[in-house]
Amino acid sequence: MFISFLLLPMTVIGQTDQNDLFQSCRQQAGEDAVYLKDFVVKFPAARDGQDIPVSKNSVILSKNIVYRFTICSSDQLEGEAILQLWDDRRMLVTNHVSGKVYSSIEFHCQKTGRYHVLISFKEGKAGEAVSIMSYIRD
Repeated sequence: MFISFLLLPMTVIGQTDQNDLFQSCRQQAGEDAVYLKDFVVKFPAARDGQDIPVSKNSVILSKNIVYRFTICSSDQLEGEAILQLWDDRRMLVTNHVSGKVYSSIEFHCQKTGRYHVLISFKEGKAGEAVSIMSYIRD
């Protein structure tokens, strides 16, 4: 009983920080964005010789809808979150272009189907991030 009491405050603190990051990211998505889903990712730094850890989530997107992915990295860790959207064959859009990491990207869906959201951290650094998937109101 005593041990669980000591662990509870640490868990609550982590959840509070994550909730703050989520709320901040949701505001950054913009007033024209309608929330659909969020992705929470936290990885330790990749060790030398290891592959960079990647979170992969599948989503169904609908034709003729503009989707916005807003990506917010925690200031507590060094890593900058990189989001990639893939169909079954190729990367369609990313927030990492020419060495610069953008806080949001938009995708105009041309075909209803399953897509894959991949999130990692630049150069395999330790990081925590929240990404908000929204659609844009007309």
